[in-house]
Amino acid sequence: MKTIRTFLAIPLPAPLARSAAEWIHEMKEAGAQKRSTPGTPPPSSPASSNSAMGVKWVPEDNLHLTLKFLGEVENIEIPKICDVAADVCEQFPPFELLFVGSGFLPDVDRARVLIARIEDPTDSLTAMVRMLEERYADLGFKRESRDYVPHLTLGRARSGSRRVSQTAIDHWRQYENESLGEMTAGSIQVIGSFLDKHGPTYNVMNTVDLSGG
Repeated sequence: MKTIRTFLAIPLPAPLARSAAEWIHEMKEAGAQKRSTPGTPPPSSPASSNSAMGVKWVPEDNLHLTLKFLGEVENIEIPKICDVAADVCEQFPPFELLFVGSGFLPDVDRARVLIARIEDPTDSLTAMVRMLEERYADLGFKRESRDYVPHLTLGRARSGSRRVSQTAIDHWRQYENESLGEMTAGSIQVIGSFLDKHGPTYNVMNTVDLSGG
C-alpha cells in the first residue's frame, strides 16, 4: 500500500518568507567568504560555500511553520488526517505570531537546528500543537518526546554532523534581536513530502481555515 510522508504546517506570508530567505542568503555569503582564502577563487556551488557553516538550509519555497510531523501515512488514512485538522481548526480563531530573532535547538551548546524564535502572545499556537498531539496520538501516531518550542526552522546540521559549526553559530547570533516580522495565522495545511534527487518536494493535500469563535 502506498504511503505518504506527511506533516501539518502553517503557511508563511510571502514577505515573511522573503525576510527569512534574506537571512539564509547572508549566511551563505558569509560561508563563502569564510571558505575563500587569499589568491583563490570563491566556492563555485552552494554546497561548497555551505561546508564552512556545516548547515543544510531550507529552500525558500519549502519554508513553513511545522505543527506536527506524522511520518509515513497510508494514503487511505489521509482523509482521516484532514478531518482531525478540520476539527482542531474549529477551536481556534486566527491569531497573531511574532518572529522575534534567531535562536538554536536544542540550545546553543548543542545547536543542530538554526531557527527564528516565535512569540505566541495568545498561546494559541502552543495550544493548537498540544491538541494536534493528543488527537493524532488517539489515532496511533507517536507523540513528540520534547515539549513544543514555537519556532521556524531555517537550517539544520548537515548529514553526519552532530552540531552546526561554531562559525555558523557566531554568524547566526547577529540576528538574535532582529525581527523577521509578524503574521496572522489563518489556516493550516496537510502536506505530503516527496523525495527525489533534488531533495523534498511538498504537495499541499488540504488547507483548512481557522474558524473558532
